[in-house]
Amino acid sequence: KEWAMEVAGIDMTKVTLPSKLMTPDPPIINDAFLTGLGDNYSRISFEDKERIMHSHGHTLQEIWLLRSGKFARIADVIIYPVSTAQVELIVKLANEHNVVIIPYGGGTNVTKALMLDANEKRMIVSLDMTRMSQIISIDKENMTVTV
Repeated sequence: KEWAMEVAGIDMTKVTLPSKLMTPDPPIINDAFLTGLGDNYSRISFEDKERIMHSHGHTLQEIWLLRSGKFARIADVIIYPVSTAQVELIVKLANEHNVVIIPYGGGTNVTKALMLDANEKRMIVSLDMTRMSQIISIDKENMTVTV
């Protein structure tokens, strides 16, 4: 602490104010896609907080935007599949109805793959894969697993 204050000149008395809650734009809805989807998912969410959390990774730029600004574009809906059949149907419907799918794993992406294009006018689905948790096979020789 002393070094930071004396050498780097950091003022330890400053308090960082909490950031304002981010208010996302309303979701873009593709009714044909959602109608075709039916109930072929474990969970679906249009909640603002969840949409925000699924629309950024952990790069410095994304954390800064999360803390101080607003993302240019966020996911419109979060869909949680639990089976290969559900994923196949979601991909098929997205292709048929011109819907964007962004796969979502643990949320710690550091390649900006979750930073969405501000000019994207189509519905964006964040396909949360966290409920796809069945181990299909383990290849000990190649040290790989199919989940």
